[in-house]
Amino acid sequence: MRPSLLLPLWLGACAPTADLDLTLAQSEVIPTVFSATVDGTATGLDAAWVEFGRDGDFSLRAPLDIAADPPWEVALIGMKPLSDYEARIGVQLGGETYTGRAHAVSTGGIPAELPDLTLERSGDDGFEGFLVTSILGIPTAAAILDRDGEYVWWYIPDGIEQVGRAVLALDGRGVIAMDVNPTPGEHGSFQRVSWDGTEVETTELSWGHHDLYEHADGTIAYLAADPAEVGGTEVAGATLVERAPDGTATTLWNVWDYQDLFTVEATGGEPLRAWPHANALDYLPGEDAYLASFLYLDAILKVDRASGDLVWVLGGEASDFSLPGGETAIFDRTHHMQRLDDSLLVFVNGSAQGGESYALELAFDEADPQVEPVWEYHPDPALSCITMGDVHRFDGGDTLVTFSYSGQIHEVTPEAEVVWKLSSSVGGTFGYVTPAEDLYTARGR
Repeated sequence: MRPSLLLPLWLGACAPTADLDLTLAQSEVIPTVFSATVDGTATGLDAAWVEFGRDGDFSLRAPLDIAADPPWEVALIGMKPLSDYEARIGVQLGGETYTGRAHAVSTGGIPAELPDLTLERSGDDGFEGFLVTSILGIPTAAAILDRDGEYVWWYIPDGIEQVGRAVLALDGRGVIAMDVNPTPGEHGSFQRVSWDGTEVETTELSWGHHDLYEHADGTIAYLAADPAEVGGTEVAGATLVERAPDGTATTLWNVWDYQDLFTVEATGGEPLRAWPHANALDYLPGEDAYLASFLYLDAILKVDRASGDLVWVLGGEASDFSLPGGETAIFDRTHHMQRLDDSLLVFVNGSAQGGESYALELAFDEADPQVEPVWEYHPDPALSCITMGDVHRFDGGDTLVTFSYSGQIHEVTPEAEVVWKLSSSVGGTFGYVTPAEDLYTARGR
C-alpha cells in the first residue's frame, strides 16, 4: 500500500517518524460525510490531522487523537453536497508541518424532501463557520448549514415527530437531537446520532417537551411538563429536570411550587391546558444557574442549579424588574435568550394574533430593579413568528436572529443592517440555532 505520508527517520535514537496511510469511506446515510482512517507508524508527533477542502484549499481540519496508537479514526464533516473535495494527512513535528498526498472524493446530494434554502448576502460579509439547527416540517431533520447557506450535514430521524433542538454532542461523535412538543400525553426523547448517521441511541425524557442542555459530565438538563388538574382542566405545568448519565432524573424546579407568584391562567385567550409553556433553556456556567423562558408568563426566570431556588423573574405579573416607567410588561411572549456581560438579548414572539416578532436587548444588572431597551431589530417587512425563535450575539457585534415560523435567519449589524439572510422554501421552519466556528472544537452551546 502506498503511504499517504512518509517522512524519513530523523537522526537520533528517539527521533520522530511518520509512515502513515489514509483510507476514506463515504457514509451511505449522509453522503457528505466520510470516515477517515489513518494507520501506520508514528513517533514523536506534536499533532496530526486530516485536512480537506476544494480547489486546493485545505482549510477544513479534523484533528487526530495522537495520545492513542494508530489506527486513528475521524469523521470528515462540513463538506457541501454534490461537490469534489480532496483530503490528506497533516502532521506537526519538530516545529515543522508536513502533509501527505491528496485523495479525491465526491459528495452525494441532499434528500429531495428537505426544503430549499436561499441566501442573500452583502458581499463576503456574514459569520464564519456553521449553524447547527433543525428543520420543523415534513420531514423533520437535524441539520448543519455552512455560511453559504448550504446543508453540509442532516439527519431525518425515526421516532421523533419534530426536532426542535439540535446541538453538537460534547463527546465529539455527532449530534444530539431533541423533539419539541411531542403528542400530548406522550413522553419526550432525544437521540444521539453519529456523524455518519449509522449509530442512533434514543433516550426517553419523562414529560420532556422543550429544549435541553448537555453538561460536561453527560448530565442532560431539559424542560418538562408536570400535568395537574385546575378547575376541571388538565394544565401542563412546567419543571426543570436534570437526567444523570445513569438515568436518574432530578426535578430542580417546579412552577406548581410558586402558585403565589404566577396565576394559573394563559394570556391572550390561549387554552389553559398549555400553561405556562416553558419554551427555551440556557445555562450560565459562571453562576451555575439556568435561564428559562415561559411563553404564557411573558417572562424569563433564573433558577439556581444547586438549590433549585427561583432567583428572579424578568417580565410579567411577578417581575422583579421594571422598565423606566414602572411597567413590568416587558415582553409580549418570549422565546430564546442570551445573557451578555451587561445586557440580556431576547427573542420576542409578539402576540398570538400575528403580532410583530423582533430581537430586543435590555440593559440588565441583577442588582438594579430597572431595565431599559438599548437595542432592537425589527425586520422590514415585519415578520410574525408565533412559535420558536432564537437570538445570538457574535463576538464581533453582529446578531443572529432566527424567525423560525417564518423560515428566515438574519444576521444584522449593530446598526440593524442585514448582511446575511437565509430563507427556507415553503414547509421549512427553523428550530433553535447554535453557531459553531468549526465542527471539531466547538461543542455543545
